[in-house]
Amino acid sequence: MSDRWSWLAGTFWIVPEANLAAPMFSTSGGDPVWLLDQTVWQITGYADGYFWGNTAAQMMRRPEGDDDATPSAQLLTGSVTPEGSIHMTFVPLSSTGGGSNVIGIGNMRRRDESWMAEMQMSTPVGSTQLVLHWAYMVQCTPDDPTWHQLPGTTQSLPEFLRAAGFHVVET
Repeated sequence: MSDRWSWLAGTFWIVPEANLAAPMFSTSGGDPVWLLDQTVWQITGYADGYFWGNTAAQMMRRPEGDDDATPSAQLLTGSVTPEGSIHMTFVPLSSTGGGSNVIGIGNMRRRDESWMAEMQMSTPVGSTQLVLHWAYMVQCTPDDPTWHQLPGTTQSLPEFLRAAGFHVVET
């Protein structure tokens, strides 16, 4: 029997322009601070409903952004059921050992003849803030304009991943 999600190995996924907004809430209450959250997944392997790879994520204050910020590096581990339910864990890679694992949940959705990963996550920022984010993560290839300039940044996808410390082979 063929595994319907084996094609995920070797793919790249990004947050499209329409889904960059992410609210950051404080434990002191009040209105959220709005951020831009560009996240790139580099799925390097897949077997039997499990996948893994690298993630680079950059959260910037809106509307000005911060192109000087370095994307954070995380290992990506996940599972996808035959029906398309997704569970992911993002494990921070940090020389200081800081940060905590982030959990993402979602579903593979077919829209406009393409697969999208409809994802939700929350992540603590220090001990007093929490960022929420949902997005239709979309696959990105060297033929896409967003490969050459990621939404919300001035960087290409390979530059963004390299800034986080990952190697990208451009095809």
